[in-house]
Amino acid sequence: MATGALHTSITRYPRPTKARAIGVQPDRSDLLDGLIDAAADGASAEAIGVQVKGLAFALAHVSAYVGDTVEWANDDFVAHTATARNGAWDVKLAARGNGHTELNTSGEVEYYCRFHPNMKGTIASALNWLRRSTHERDRLSDQSQNL
Repeated sequence: MATGALHTSITRYPRPTKARAIGVQPDRSDLLDGLIDAAADGASAEAIGVQVKGLAFALAHVSAYVGDTVEWANDDFVAHTATARNGAWDVKLAARGNGHTELNTSGEVEYYCRFHPNMKGTIASALNWLRRSTHERDRLSDQSQNL
């Protein structure tokens, strides 16, 4: 890889699995409760920082969940934008300024700087219940190991 080139990666989200502890029967109402809690639980959302420096987005690929906020910090002396190619958002970044957007839908979105089209990035967002189901799977796995 050339010096100064950005490394990009693709994140594959885990498929939801049924975690079963010994003696615990799956209850579908738990899934519904989890979906409702995840939709109503703004506290589970996270902020993901992307640095803008040297006319590049420091994280060329971001993995997130619906409800998370992506925050760009522009360390350059010139203004930039983070503009979704699908038109979902257009964040203006003043020189040495910050900007953010909340992810409202799942899927992968390519974005770029309108002033410097060579600046590109992608954000892959998964449904928020996947985050909760992953945490729940880990919790049940821990419980079954302690039996």
